[in-house]
Amino acid sequence: MNRPILRFGALSAAILVGVNVITLLLLGVPDAESYGVGEIIGYATIIVSLIPIVFALEYYRDREGDGRLGFWRGVGIGAGVAALPSVVFAIYNLIYVRWIDPDFSENYLQYATDRARESMTSDEFHQYAAQLEAQQSMLSDPLFQMGIMFLTVFLLGLLISVISALVLQRKTARADSGT
Repeated sequence: MNRPILRFGALSAAILVGVNVITLLLLGVPDAESYGVGEIIGYATIIVSLIPIVFALEYYRDREGDGRLGFWRGVGIGAGVAALPSVVFAIYNLIYVRWIDPDFSENYLQYATDRARESMTSDEFHQYAAQLEAQQSMLSDPLFQMGIMFLTVFLLGLLISVISALVLQRKTARADSGT
């Protein structure tokens, strides 16, 4: 069971960090003008990088599970696969906010505040700004950001694991059909 977790988890982590590094090299450090596009690219990259979960479950079912895959076993394997890119991406995020773009937290909070100002009423915005100010030290903490990045990737991976386990589960081995 560890073979598909490690193999497909490493593939998932390589895709996730690789695309982020390539994007960083090609486009540079984002600014307020490109944060919206960066969010889209970021979430799309996370989802695409978690597709190996599906392949891990198929691999386990067909090669190690004797044609069987229970729902909970599938969720466990998928969660194991998702854990590796989650940890690696959390570490990448720490490196990014500490050394690559140390002003990221401040700049992104300003971007979020500007967006909120444009889309909220005056009263809503003042409440939002007060909440943001109260949480600013926490939101600017690199370890907190690591946790958020870990949870973002892991929870999306868990969702993909549940869906994949439902689709790919097989209680009994499928007999070879010799046509």
